[in-house]
Amino acid sequence: METPLPIARPGDVCILVEPLPAQVPQLRRLQQQLQVRYGGQPQEPIHFTCQRFALPDASALPMIACRLQEVVATMPSITVRADHVELVEHPFWEFCVLRWELQLDRQMYRLAREVATALERSGMTPHYPTRDGWLPHVTALGHIPVSHGFSVNGEHRGQLLYRGGRLVLSQVQEGKRFEILAKIDMEGTQSHLRTATRS
Repeated sequence: METPLPIARPGDVCILVEPLPAQVPQLRRLQQQLQVRYGGQPQEPIHFTCQRFALPDASALPMIACRLQEVVATMPSITVRADHVELVEHPFWEFCVLRWELQLDRQMYRLAREVATALERSGMTPHYPTRDGWLPHVTALGHIPVSHGFSVNGEHRGQLLYRGGRLVLSQVQEGKRFEILAKIDMEGTQSHLRTATRS
């Protein structure tokens, strides 16, 4: 029996894999196709969460970003492809979402493994497994009206969603807000960092 993953808490940092800006219009069209059937609201920004960790000391952020930059500098392009769509009651957001469950290949598993290793080398504990139990997904729509009794019917099976464009470190804040701590290009070696602004 799989152990459920802990729900994200304020202070946790999510490592997101986002598309390049040029790929977003195609993703918006796919979201609109699903919205016609299921309702809800398109997710923005589009991403999947590769890993999550607690950041007890913000001074470790530059080291973590540099190690993640080293990882993506040696990685081939990551293809993000849908396996199927699924309706899920999201424990963090506390509403129903429609998401693309992703096909997993060697490069996806390699990314998961090397990101987790970079965190461990930085003294951080990854929250997600890197093989069995790692189930990344891309949320397409939120606030799905579950009272409509929808059932999914295999839309977008095998659909190419995007190619990984950058890693984004996004920290969970109180009130289910998020703050961007760093952006790391996946098709280059430049890292963009900014210090979190505390409210």
